[in-house]
Amino acid sequence: MTCASSTPAFSPRASRDSTRPKPIFLRLKSGERSPELLNAIFRAIHSIKGAAGSLGFPEIGRFTHEFENLLDDLRKGDFDPDPDAVDTMLACVDHVRFTSRGPAREAARRGARRSAA
Repeated sequence: MTCASSTPAFSPRASRDSTRPKPIFLRLKSGERSPELLNAIFRAIHSIKGAAGSLGFPEIGRFTHEFENLLDDLRKGDFDPDPDAVDTMLACVDHVRFTSRGPAREAARRGARRSAA
């Protein structure tokens, strides 16, 4: 599978995966710190990182890897985010969703140019 052929599959998956943590982050913002909650957040970002890496999107993979490191600190109790930090993490989720749309749009443009030629 090439990067170009996998792009349409990656974007919907990344978009879907990147919306899953939003309600969970809101629970985090309200003060919940259960292991189940923290693991759910970590798994959602980890899934996006894995998909990005396996489908050839290193920029998204690198970004989510760094985000995953922060979330691992959160799971270990080394980081206790205040509401502003949770807002920043939500902005990171939005960034992943926005970034994952770019490759799909580019693939669609390439396909349109090939069809027109």
